[in-house]
Amino acid sequence: MIAWGSEKARLEHEFSNVYYLEDRQAHSRCHNELLKAKVVVVLGGTLEAYQTAASIRDYLDSLGYSKTQILLMYQGVSEVDRNFGKLVSK
Repeated sequence: MIAWGSEKARLEHEFSNVYYLEDRQAHSRCHNELLKAKVVVVLGGTLEAYQTAASIRDYLDSLGYSKTQILLMYQGVSEVDRNFGKLVSK
């Protein structure tokens, strides 16, 4: 499952496992799929993307889904790298 951030940009193609977090219904669909996922990929190098990944991890852990893998993917230098350095980013 891939959860796409709040940017209005969309991928060129539609995929059944890509969710755009735009409204309450989209969040509900994403939540339901989140509980079924083995891997969750958060795209983006912004502070919000890092917070989203951390919040997903905390939430899933609280429900006993500690084996679900959370991946944060981005190109280039993230906001965390730029503002806080590689040690914090890692």
